[in-house]
Amino acid sequence: MWQLRKRSVMLTAYLETLLDAIAVKMPRKFDIITPRETEAHGCQLSIVVHENAKRVQDALCAAGATCDYREPNVIRAAPTPLYNTFHECRRFSHIFESCLTQR
Repeated sequence: MWQLRKRSVMLTAYLETLLDAIAVKMPRKFDIITPRETEAHGCQLSIVVHENAKRVQDALCAAGATCDYREPNVIRAAPTPLYNTFHECRRFSHIFESCLTQR
């Protein structure tokens, strides 16, 4: 079990780092509202999208990204240690950034 948790922490931290890099380039577009402390969360990140959140969610799904949506503006992404890869986290971040810039 500890190996799964270790992988979970690494995947989630990697995705969080990728999203933080996007936030620097695109300030005020979104915020990660999941606690930053590793012990305070599992593998899921909740992302508040400040404009057109539902459109961003729909574009993510259309591009093949798996995540879910919570009203009014939260997208949840969960890099699961049993079957997600670091490459998939990177791919999600690229798709997410692209979706934020679509009109």
